[in-house]
Amino acid sequence: MKLGIPTGLLFAQYETFVTTFFRELGADVLYTGATDQETLNLGSRHCVDEACLPIKLFHGQVKRLMDQCDYVVVPRLMRCEFGEAICPKFAGLPDLVESGLEDTRLAFTQPLHLDDRDRMTRALVEDGVKLGFSQGAIRKAAALAWEAQTEKNQFARDQILGLSNPRPPDKLSNP
Repeated sequence: MKLGIPTGLLFAQYETFVTTFFRELGADVLYTGATDQETLNLGSRHCVDEACLPIKLFHGQVKRLMDQCDYVVVPRLMRCEFGEAICPKFAGLPDLVESGLEDTRLAFTQPLHLDDRDRMTRALVEDGVKLGFSQGAIRKAAALAWEAQTEKNQFARDQILGLSNPRPPDKLSNP
């Protein structure tokens, strides 16, 4: 089974979590590459007209992945790690994507509250089990991903404050 992961919207912010989680699960993953005009055109054809540009680009990325993967990961983000409000389209993203595409095989669509580690882990377990991953493997992957993301966030804060070395820790590097 191959999972597709769109690299739009908040992917850059949470890339460390996402890459660590799926690597630790041993999932076969395909990430979208650079966004181009064709991605935008594809997204515009499969998205409501009123959607913003980043949402249209995300739709284009999902559509491209649908042709190459068994499932596409489309998270339903309810809150970021500090509980701040985010665009309501993030909460409805799986529904918005499904409404624009005829063939939707979406994965990991349970509500994610990034400010509540236990609640987020339960959602990941619920979705991951549906795809055949074991609860134990999902919990372990989530814990390692959470730790890696926390370390990345701390490194970024230290950089801003001038408290750390210019090089991130080795375990934060991508696969």
